[in-house]
Amino acid sequence: EVALLKADSQELARLKTDNANETTETAAKSWVNRVSLLKQRAEQNPSAKIPELKFVTEQDWLNAARGELHTEADYRRALSTLRSAGENKFASMLKKALTGYMRGNSGQMLTDLAQLQPYFDSPVGDAILQRWEVAPAATVKSLGLGGDVIITQKAPVDDVFDTRYGIGPNG
Repeated sequence: EVALLKADSQELARLKTDNANETTETAAKSWVNRVSLLKQRAEQNPSAKIPELKFVTEQDWLNAARGELHTEADYRRALSTLRSAGENKFASMLKKALTGYMRGNSGQMLTDLAQLQPYFDSPVGDAILQRWEVAPAATVKSLGLGGDVIITQKAPVDDVFDTRYGIGPNG
């Protein structure tokens, strides 16, 4: 009887493990499927794509497709998350280039983004730079980045879901 109970509990443990593995596998397949759907939506919607997407990784795609993709708002939110990942990576590159520029120019702020080209680790394409501008600091309110001007995107792709970045002398 003890041996039978032990065998039953081992079988129960095996079934629980099998069930957990199946659930994990199902969830993983669903997640990969959402990435695929999001990539399809991006291809079908060129206006949702930005040149900074060249900086996103597979992990960024997975992060963007973390939630469900049933409604138009779900897709807009996910594509915004993806754009934000690319813009965030480029904003870091911009900050580094701006710091180098200001160091080499007695702390003066640039007037044209083309002035940053020599300060990037590798050349940045015109398509990316054309999406950004040197603007009055008040363009993106309450950032406190120092100085009178900042670098920011000219306009968000999606007014509801996208975030504007600001890069200034202090951050």
